[in-house]
Amino acid sequence: MMGSEKTYEIGDLKEPMQNINIKGKIVNINLRKVSNERGESVYHYGIIGDRTGTIPFTAWSLSSSLKQGDVVAIRNCSTRDFKGSIRLYLDSSSAVKLLPGEDMEVHRSSASLKIGQLSRSTPYVSVRGKIGKVYEREFEKDGKKTTIYSTSIEDETGRIRLSSFGKPLEEGSEIEIQGARLSEYNGSLRISVNENSQVSKVKLGLKIGERYHDIGTISSPVGGISIRAVCISMGEKSGLIYRCSECNKKVDEIRCNDHPDAPIKYDIFAYFTMDDGTGTIQASAGSRAMLEILGIKEEEFTPQNRAINKNMIRDRIHEKMLGRAFKISGDVREQNVGLSLRGFSISQISDQDISAMTLEQEADFQ
Repeated sequence: MMGSEKTYEIGDLKEPMQNINIKGKIVNINLRKVSNERGESVYHYGIIGDRTGTIPFTAWSLSSSLKQGDVVAIRNCSTRDFKGSIRLYLDSSSAVKLLPGEDMEVHRSSASLKIGQLSRSTPYVSVRGKIGKVYEREFEKDGKKTTIYSTSIEDETGRIRLSSFGKPLEEGSEIEIQGARLSEYNGSLRISVNENSQVSKVKLGLKIGERYHDIGTISSPVGGISIRAVCISMGEKSGLIYRCSECNKKVDEIRCNDHPDAPIKYDIFAYFTMDDGTGTIQASAGSRAMLEILGIKEEEFTPQNRAINKNMIRDRIHEKMLGRAFKISGDVREQNVGLSLRGFSISQISDQDISAMTLEQEADFQ
């Protein structure tokens, strides 16, 4: 059954809605493969927008020739809640028509996006969230001094760094920011508030706990997320590394060239591939996250302990990680090979938990 003849603007969409038609511009589009006992399937996800705003979408039947910037007419799609926000869904009954030669102005700055939905394709955004610890410093340009407030803002979907130029921010406050500038720095997203941005206090009542994401839905380098997945491969160079206790740089020899008298300290670098059934992601972790998994006490992890050596650490990483299921919490970063997860905490979970999670994921897309 096709949808009605009425074409909705994105700003008018609510949830749940069925059999609706829209016209919009593809702001961002990505592809994921999902493998399970029934085989391999492919779906697209991204953001579509028009003059009234933007909305994330998931499509299980979409031409691979569509690309960012295309204007399309979509018939017989639907909306529903997905982890606290409205998402547009296209299935096998939806029809997508490319409109060659058409362009459309997308009103991005007023689109209220969840932090986990932020993308480099939307340079101006509006977000709501809770402010973390605030650091202040003065910045001088052209003889004019400005106070910069550096902090983070988070909601139930993720966390991102925030810089405010001249507009004070209060630690622990809940705010709405309209017209913030989104950019990328060192592989992570951050937003900036300037004189053109509007900042106001709001009452959100956020209860921020574990922010679990399906790997297949991770599309941008935001922080403060968790995944539950199985370690399917280990990087060959995972293992024990030496660092200078003065500058913390990795050293290959017995001493640091810049601080030859500084003692050497131990660290771990582990990198591995995680799979949760919706996709895979490269992850890495240091000794802070790895020691408990490896069964090593922090006070034992020193160069003075002769039981600790490179062979022992390498073998134990493979023994304790490969083929096992874990919960990993950390920040997503953009690397040369794509998105990767830097894990700050890792804990093992049961295979039964992974099986139950996989069933939930499959049910969500039926």
